[in-house]
Amino acid sequence: MKSLVEDNHDIDAFGIGTNLVTCQAQPALGMVYKVVEFQGTPRLKFSEEVGKITLPGPKTVLRIFKEENVPAFDLLCTSGEADEILKNEGELKYYLKKALDSGSATLKPFSIEKKTHVLFENGKRVHHPPALSQRRKTVIDNLQQFGGFEKLIQSEERYQTYLSETVYNLFCTKYKELLINVE
Repeated sequence: MKSLVEDNHDIDAFGIGTNLVTCQAQPALGMVYKVVEFQGTPRLKFSEEVGKITLPGPKTVLRIFKEENVPAFDLLCTSGEADEILKNEGELKYYLKKALDSGSATLKPFSIEKKTHVLFENGKRVHHPPALSQRRKTVIDNLQQFGGFEKLIQSEERYQTYLSETVYNLFCTKYKELLINVE
């Protein structure tokens, strides 16, 4: 890479892969991480396959309930808008898919529950997980919301995750910017 830079190459991005870090003869942890924000600017990974395009910006997952203990769907929202959505008592607008032409819908939630937590901030642990017995109880309680483990895995109906208006608009803006820069 150093020689490419010294030769004034036309490459404007580098990819780091498992085989660049470890040799093929050694086992490696098969895991992927995607940059969603760099120096405060939301980023997305572009792909020819829409399903592989990432959603820009740090996100939070909120579980939206249609009635007591009955989840309707999970909502991906920006970390910054989560608190506002949690306070909102009116209609919630959400987008059905990651596409420029996505339809939207609204729902007045019975309740909303935050499902994600910041674990580290500025290199320091800020969230300490509960005891194992409490985590087990939480998993069992969450499974019961879906009618139990067997119903969850046997159901023909898939539980959905939708996009908040902010995440959807950010996706569309960044996607269009990429399309303009590619052309």
